Amino acid sequence: MNKVIPFNQRFGTDLTSRPLDKEVPASARIGLIGLLSKLIDQGYIPGWYSLVREVLLVARRLKQEFESTGEEEICVAIIKELAWDKFYVFCEKIYKTLQPEQYWEDELNDYVAVGTLEESQQHFTDEINEFLAEENLAYEFMEGSFQRRGRPQTQKSLQRASAVLADPRYAQARSHYNKAVKYFNERPAADVQNCIKEAVYALEAFAVILFGKKTAEGFDDIIRSKQGNLAGQILPSIGESIIKLRAFQGNAQGTAQTALEGGVAGGIEAELVLSLVASYITYLRDKFPSKEEDVPF
Repeated sequence: MNKVIPFNQRFGTDLTSRPLDKEVPASARIGLIGLLSKLIDQGYIPGWYSLVREVLLVARRLKQEFESTGEEEICVAIIKELAWDKFYVFCEKIYKTLQPEQYWEDELNDYVAVGTLEESQQHFTDEINEFLAEENLAYEFMEGSFQRRGRPQTQKSLQRASAVLADPRYAQARSHYNKAVKYFNERPAADVQNCIKEAVYALEAFAVILFGKKTAEGFDDIIRSKQGNLAGQILPSIGESIIKLRAFQGNAQGTAQTALEGGVAGGIEAELVLSLVASYITYLRDKFPSKEEDVPF
């Protein structure tokens, strides 16, 4: 299944200005219940009996509290009241209950498998991500766990930067950038300070490797040495914006040991820095491609 961009995201309808974090609206809870019912009917999940154990465990509830209540009803009741973070924990538990797609064969009086577990896991991943996007929730499901989704433009920037940093020469920059993304994806809240710090480190390391300069020369000097108004040079306004982004690490409270004054950085600023660093890395590689590259990225 190809990644589906829901109608409301394509046309900007019925969405808040930013992805929902630390809350799960009632519509999302109802949507999950409907998705689970569909997956059970399609044979990807054995039945509500396999889910009730997980939802009771996540909610720290006892089945005895729901005397004379069916398993589907128990799941529905608990899903509607789960704390926002427990909602995501339960979704990760669902992934572990998946089975190869199967259907009931009357002649055999038994279930017949028509797929693999890997196919079921991919189907669930596609379905849950489409559901999350429709509800404008701030997470994306990948390989059995959630990561912070961010805005669509941020995701695109991260993908392009990752392609650039895949070059073995940029291993150090890639290591810093991967750490920044990891800190951004931490739950229940992003590690803003370390996210910004590692993103800036990635930009510094990338520039040093790209231009073959020694770190002692200083990041600002490296960028300014490439500035100018001629073809093949970094326009001064762009170069200074790169330098100022690096300076933000020291100006925002908590993002550097020397940052004693300045505004408090939050998740919005961390996402902005991640996106800008990704864009600057891509820009610098496009502007100064290595001699081995025939076509710029």
